[in-house]
Amino acid sequence: MVTPVLLITFAGVLAGIASIFTNTIIVGDLANESTFWFRIWNIITEVALIILRPSHIPVLFVIGLPINLAKKHKSEACMECFILYLSFIYFLKLILTYWKNTSIELTFKESVFGIPTLDMGIIGSILVVGITIFLHNHYFDLDMPEFFGIYQGMVFVYLVGFFSMFFLAFACAFLWPSVQCGIASMQYFFIYSGNFGIFMYGFLERILVPTGLHHFIYIPFIQDNAIVKGGIITNWVTNVDNFSKSIDSLKTLFPAGRFSLFGNAKVFGSIGISLAFYATAKSERKKQVLSFLFPATLTAVLFGITEPLEFIFLFSAPLLFFIYSVLAGVIGMVMYMFGVSGCMYLGLIEMVSTNWIPLSMSHGFTYITQIARDSITGY
Repeated sequence: MVTPVLLITFAGVLAGIASIFTNTIIVGDLANESTFWFRIWNIITEVALIILRPSHIPVLFVIGLPINLAKKHKSEACMECFILYLSFIYFLKLILTYWKNTSIELTFKESVFGIPTLDMGIIGSILVVGITIFLHNHYFDLDMPEFFGIYQGMVFVYLVGFFSMFFLAFACAFLWPSVQCGIASMQYFFIYSGNFGIFMYGFLERILVPTGLHHFIYIPFIQDNAIVKGGIITNWVTNVDNFSKSIDSLKTLFPAGRFSLFGNAKVFGSIGISLAFYATAKSERKKQVLSFLFPATLTAVLFGITEPLEFIFLFSAPLLFFIYSVLAGVIGMVMYMFGVSGCMYLGLIEMVSTNWIPLSMSHGFTYITQIARDSITGY
C-alpha cells in the first residue's frame, strides 16, 4: 500500500507548498492572479491535484500494488491489473444498467475514465489486484501447447482474469450495497459519536497497524468521500489559502480535519518511543540501538512512515504498544477539543508545509497549543 500512498503524499505536499507561494499574506502582491508567479504556482497546484482526484486514486492503487505483490515480471503484472480493472468497472456499469430495476442499489460515483461505476473506492482496486496477482504468480509461466503458445504469459492471465472479473462484477453488484452499509455504519459511528468517535478512530488506526487493516480506517476519510467529497487532502489543500485569511477556529473552518490528526502521534509519539528505547537500552548497546533508532525515527517524524519503528516496538513491548495506540486516540481527541484541525496524517514535512507555514499568521496560537499538548502526551 505504501507505493501509491507515497505518490499521493508527495502530490499533497507539493500542492501545500504551492499554496504557501500563492498566499497573499506570505508573499504579498506576488500572489495576485495576474502575476507570472501566481500562474506558475497555480499550474503546479492543478497538476498536483490530478493525483488526488477521487476517480484517479483507485487507479493509482491498481498500478502501484502489483509492484510489490508480483513475484516476477512486475511490469507485465501492472499492465494486467490495469486492463482487468478497466474490464471490471465496465462489467459493473453494464450489470447495473441492465438490472437497474431490481434490488441492486445504484450508487454511482464520479466516472473512472468516463465509465460510471459502483462506488467502491480503493476496495475495488484491492479486489481486482488480489485476483490478478494470484493468477499472475501462478499461471504466467504456465507452459502451453505449441499451437496455443501465443496465448501464454500475460495474454493467458488476461484471458482467465477477464472471466474472473465478470463473476466478481456480478458478486459486487449484488453484495456491495450491503457491505457499503456496514462500512457506512462504522464511519457513521466515528462521525456522529463526538469526541469518543475521534478517539476510537485514532486508536483503531494505530492498533491495526500490525495487520495492515489500518488503511481501511483512514483512507476512506483521507482520500475518499467518507467525511467530505473528494477526501480530506483534496479539500484541505484546495481551501488552505481561504482558511489563512480567516481568524475563525480551524475546528469551525474545517471540521472534517478531525479525522486527519493522527499524524501527530507519528511525529511526537515516535520521538517518545525512541527516547524510551535508548533510555532503557544497556549501556554497552546504546550505540547499536541508536544506529537503528536514528534513521527509523527520522523517517517516522519527517515522512510519517512508522512501520519500521512500530514493529520493533510491538515485538519488544506489546502492552506498551496498546497503551501507545490509546494515547494516539487521545492526542487526536484532545487536539480537536482545543480547536486544532487540518491535514496532519503524515509527518512533519506535511505538517509544516500544508498547515503551519500557510496558517501561522492567522492561527499561530492554535499550533503552539498543538505542539505543547502533543509533546506532553507523546513523551
